[in-house]
Amino acid sequence: MSLLCVPVLLGVICVVWLFAVKLADFDKIHSLLSPDLTVSLADQLRRRALANVRLKNAFQINSTFVEGDVAGHSAFVRNAIQLISPRKTPLCRLAEVAKQTAEMYIEDAIPFDTAVRRTVMRVILVGMLSDFVDESTISAGDIDLVTRGINELWTLSKSSVYRPDLLTAINSCLRRWLPTYANPLEIIIPTYETMWRVVAIAVALAHDNRHALSVFTRLLQQPTHEQYREVNDGDRYSADNFMQEILRLYPPTRRISRVVPVSNVPIFGILFPQLFTRNFMIAADVEALQRDSVWGNSRGEFDPVRHQPQRCTEQQSNTLLAFGTGKLACVAKNWAPQVAAIIAAAFLEQVGQERDLVVEAGKTIGGREGWEGWSVRKNPERLPVPVGE
Repeated sequence: MSLLCVPVLLGVICVVWLFAVKLADFDKIHSLLSPDLTVSLADQLRRRALANVRLKNAFQINSTFVEGDVAGHSAFVRNAIQLISPRKTPLCRLAEVAKQTAEMYIEDAIPFDTAVRRTVMRVILVGMLSDFVDESTISAGDIDLVTRGINELWTLSKSSVYRPDLLTAINSCLRRWLPTYANPLEIIIPTYETMWRVVAIAVALAHDNRHALSVFTRLLQQPTHEQYREVNDGDRYSADNFMQEILRLYPPTRRISRVVPVSNVPIFGILFPQLFTRNFMIAADVEALQRDSVWGNSRGEFDPVRHQPQRCTEQQSNTLLAFGTGKLACVAKNWAPQVAAIIAAAFLEQVGQERDLVVEAGKTIGGREGWEGWSVRKNPERLPVPVGE
């Protein structure tokens, strides 16, 4: 716990404490993210917005993730549901764009995370936002600027350091790509920022795993909801099992935070909230919960088979909160893993021992950062043999 601010109000020195509390207990996490009816939707939105104020400042956005407006939240949810609907964005369309993009952007001597970020960003732009995007303005160089810039701004925001110059450069590209959006980052951040990291981990874990490669090959051949969940003859698990295990072991949002006001003197807390209210920054430790002992001694190991219905218990399933829970749970929680799997499958189609390119693995699996040593390079087994040898 830490004292973060000591403001002076009404000529009286009053201490407003902002305590940091981390939760790993299921019941407490559920109460935080899905509170009872005494906590209105407006209050839940405000709690989330206060926890995300650093992102509002870093990216100069006013989306539902950083604002407490109920009407704005409802509009965002409606638009998101429409955008990811099968009629608007069919999986077969995304698969075609993903294959085309992977062929375009995956090349020799490119950092692995750069290749993934390029691929995911273009799939989102051309596959999801095709009605709004000017495809002719998209280049790999601009994608690199935008994706690296988003990474840097996100990381700097954790220490309240801001880069207006970098934000201007990012927005210049985005507004050229999406000229009808007033603030394109408000749609790009929720669709891209989590997706690319899930795709990167999927490729990193599957590129040298013959069981996984078989599963992803089938999915790319038949990109449907049914195939995503199907365990075919000879396969040990489905694409869904594989993606759920990624989300369990490597949740893209490791902690989900809310700022909750608490008064030790309820009556005075109502009358003088600035004087008698303490704000608690409470973080649901999703990563710890999803590695709870309920998953057994192998909880730290990657094992997609554990998510098959006959093996996964209700108690285990209840701990899977990578997309949150309650009224503010991610509206794309069922859709996003399928799309990530399809993009990963398209990437994997371009690399491997039977291909001209391979993934060179680093020492550890990364996240937003930490991909040092990972790259895409030419397959040494398929290099032409010099004449005379």
